[in-house]
Amino acid sequence: MDSAILLRAVSIVLIVLGHITPYEVSGSVAVLFMLAGWSFADFQLRAVLQRQNVTPILVWMAKLAVPTVLAIAWQNWGHFIERWWAFLMLSNYFPVSPYRVAGFWFIDVLLQIFVILAILFSIPAVRRAAARPCLLTTAATGGAMGVGMAIHLAWNTKPIYDYVPHMFLWIVCYGMAMRHAEMRWQKLALTALLLAGSIAHHIPVFSLVAAIGILFVRRIPLPAAVIPVFTAIAASSLYIYVTHDKMGALLYGKLLGAHVTYESLGALQFHSVTSLRGVTLSAVLVAVGVLIGMTYNWFYTRVLRAIRRRSADEVLDASRDI
Repeated sequence: MDSAILLRAVSIVLIVLGHITPYEVSGSVAVLFMLAGWSFADFQLRAVLQRQNVTPILVWMAKLAVPTVLAIAWQNWGHFIERWWAFLMLSNYFPVSPYRVAGFWFIDVLLQIFVILAILFSIPAVRRAAARPCLLTTAATGGAMGVGMAIHLAWNTKPIYDYVPHMFLWIVCYGMAMRHAEMRWQKLALTALLLAGSIAHHIPVFSLVAAIGILFVRRIPLPAAVIPVFTAIAASSLYIYVTHDKMGALLYGKLLGAHVTYESLGALQFHSVTSLRGVTLSAVLVAVGVLIGMTYNWFYTRVLRAIRRRSADEVLDASRDI
């Protein structure tokens, strides 16, 4: 199995566990940022260079934003006016207590980072420099580290938990560089850069191990029976992330004999569920997220096919008229 896909699945499971139980592994979110950069280098960047425009980035951002906004509407039913910023993907700048009831800071920051990348890759000179992608993305990582540190010194973002793009842009760029590192010396150079960055930026051990592991081990042998499970979890990581809080509140009482109101939803983050019950609830939430993701993707595919079929029929009708 591809190690990046496996690590994405493991990271989202660890995030759910950390929100629901005492079994928290620091660094799981950083790994998701890194894997977002890896995926960007694998798909969107390649498409940008082929088309010579940033449309693929904008399309990807829309695919990320639409289900997220739907989840925000679900969580903030009745709060549309006073929490307008959540629907504009700006909840990272407007934390509420408990902070997780309004929006999804990780996705907000990720989209803001890709706005920055879209602006950069709209410049022809940057696209030309991408002919040497490993060099460009490695330089971008170092530059983002320096800019992030400078902004951090001038702007205290502790009140908003440091949930700002300049704190995570370098991790996304690093993920891009990892994807393009094929030579052993490139991988060693990136390892040295990461270790140097860990001095300036706090990098949890899990993130360090994950990054170095993906760099040097691209595929991992696993029993065939578990590969579809990890693949489904990785493919539905967005839906697991945006639904597990609300679904946790809905299932909390049924599974654990407790009651959670809407405004106390964020209390789940304080590790209030222990032992096997918490693990069971976390597993259920992951499974529900996978099911929601599969359903949404099925519906999206059906709608897209219908639109394309209608467009094709209109073209055919026009040609017949001619």
